[in-house]
Amino acid sequence: MAPLSTLSLRVQKLTSEIKEKEQELAKIRKAERKTYKIYIRARGKLASKKQHDLQNPKTKKWYNVCVKSTDDLQALTAKLEQAESELVSLKQRRSDGVAQDRATFEEMLLRR
Repeated sequence: MAPLSTLSLRVQKLTSEIKEKEQELAKIRKAERKTYKIYIRARGKLASKKQHDLQNPKTKKWYNVCVKSTDDLQALTAKLEQAESELVSLKQRRSDGVAQDRATFEEMLLRR
């Protein structure tokens, strides 16, 4: 059986990792919102053009921005899903560590 201090250190380390992962998620979400706003702006510019001619430099520019933002959104969504999955895993490990810590502590109290 691991000593009580080791268990609490493990839980503290997991808590730190969870905070870091939550900060990473916040950054990804912020980037996703920004990219979505860029997509909406580009889409609006394309919709407002009277001529849908990709030979026009301005139309081509907004089309390229629209395509790039779509690709970026897909990449950010995949990254967000992975980070959320890792966060759930970390929280589960912390929960298991807390349960183990509690059981060890109760056992220690019963011995006294």
